[in-house]
Amino acid sequence: PLPNPPRHMPLERAVLLCSAVTALAMPLERAVLLRYGSILNASSSDEAWATHAPWLDKRMRKRHRRRGRHTDQHERHRSYVGPTGRYGDMAASMFSLLYFSGLREDSRLLDVGCGSLRLGRLAIPFLARGNYHCIEPSLAALSSGVRYELGTDLLQLKLPTFATNSEFAPPEGEDAVESYDYLMAQSVLSHAAEDLLEAALSRLRRKLSPRSVLLATFVVHTASTHLPRPEHPADEEKGWVYPACTSIERTRLARLVARQGLREVELGWPHVSQRWFALCLAGATSCEQVKAALPTLKAEPWAMEARLAKSVLPA
Repeated sequence: PLPNPPRHMPLERAVLLCSAVTALAMPLERAVLLRYGSILNASSSDEAWATHAPWLDKRMRKRHRRRGRHTDQHERHRSYVGPTGRYGDMAASMFSLLYFSGLREDSRLLDVGCGSLRLGRLAIPFLARGNYHCIEPSLAALSSGVRYELGTDLLQLKLPTFATNSEFAPPEGEDAVESYDYLMAQSVLSHAAEDLLEAALSRLRRKLSPRSVLLATFVVHTASTHLPRPEHPADEEKGWVYPACTSIERTRLARLVARQGLREVELGWPHVSQRWFALCLAGATSCEQVKAALPTLKAEPWAMEARLAKSVLPA
């Protein structure tokens, strides 16, 4: 039995005491420590983050600290994957899109570029044990995501699988699956030039079945002599472009996707700065089925708080 903290002990110390005793009472299984050792022991220091994303300089870190509600240590993993103020909004939006697209507990999900588990903190508890897989090149991001967003208990309970590479290679070996029901790539392929985008789709296509759907965001533009060229056209850049996004002309995206034996359908799901697409095998109809199933949102969910505040009648 766990001891009761002294009556006059400050709440924070009492919580720490109970947490420490609970950790001793329920140690992680040895198999879990062996499975996730590289992630649990990875450094989340400034040096480790600088290696992952050298573009985030000291001035930007100070700005993120001022805007966020977490300490610098707790917020760093959020600021490296986008605006900290939208971290929760995007997590909810991604999970909602998956759910309305048909995601169920027994579905197999591949989270491409899962970062600090922005989506994972919602999807891992929801999915059946072993059904959440992720590709992420940064051990620092994964380590911080487990430490500050997920917790180690869920590693033991849900047994997610992480593939740490930058080649878009899904988990291999005994954890490999023939195909996934859903693949999610939010603000990942939108940082890829055309050469890397083709390589990524070629790799991910191998894990698609006729019922599979890849949900991805892109920045697209329309070819026009009257409009200025985008700052980072995907056909002129090379490899990984970060933190800026690449922009791909709409018809070029369709041709590039078709070369990989895929087809794409644009979705009406809201996004702050990009567009959602559903990709599936060329002969499949899962893309249209997802589009038809999605509800029509009359307002962006993250704007509802401000709308509701305006709707309060004066006293």
